Parts: sequence; C-alpha cells; structure tokens
Amino acid sequence: LSMQRGLIAPLYRSLDDALDDEEKGFKRAPSENSNSTVSKPLTFTLAILSSFSYSFASLGMTLTNKAMFTHFLFDFPVAILIFQNIFTVVLLNVFSKANLLSFKGVKWEIAKKWIPVNLFFILMLLTGSYA
Repeated sequence: LSMQRGLIAPLYRSLDDALDDEEKGFKRAPSENSNSTVSKPLTFTLAILSSFSYSFASLGMTLTNKAMFTHFLFDFPVAILIFQNIFTVVLLNVFSKANLLSFKGVKWEIAKKWIPVNLFFILMLLTGSYA
C-alpha cells in the first residue's frame, strides 16, 4: 500500500504509517495530517474492506469467465486472461492519471522473486477455467 495522492490517499498513507509502526511495536501512527492519528480500528476496517473488495472482484471475474466459456461458447481461456490483464493495467493507469491512486514503480529484483507466485496464480486461473 503506497498510495500517496488522490481522494483516498490520506487513508492509505495513514495505513502505511500504521502498519510500519505496528511492526515496531507502536499502537498508533501519525497520518499525513500531523494533527490526526490512525487507530487500530481504522486499520482493521481498511483491511476488511480490502479483503471484501478482492473477494468481490475475484468472484465477479470467475463468474464472468464461466459465462464466457459456457453461455457465449468462447473457448479461448488464454485470450480472456490476456484481455483481463491488459484491462487491469489500463484501468490502473487511468486511475493514476486521474489522481485517484498512485503506485511505486516496478523494482525488478522484487518482481523476480514473485515470478513463481505469479506463475502458480496463472496456472490456477487456467485450470479453473477448464473445470
């Protein structure tokens, strides 16, 4: 979570601070506004909201994929996977340009460590589409 600007940026920036300080043993962390603090309930609420958002997006994508394969008889799972990835990258860039979110650039040493996880995720998506 490295949101730095936009409409929801103060919440996420504060969450970053809270998570960093919690690792150090502190209970509260300062937000971008030096006069306010972020409490554990806000951190917990944002974590729950993120989890539900992820679950909703995942479920929606699974149901959409199943509809494409069964109802519309579109039998090209790799093409759907590529389209969804392109759509996600474009959407993130649009949100970034609209100052709704920002994200750090790609660090290739970290990306290399995550390659096995991403490959297993892609395999899970592909096997799920054939189920």
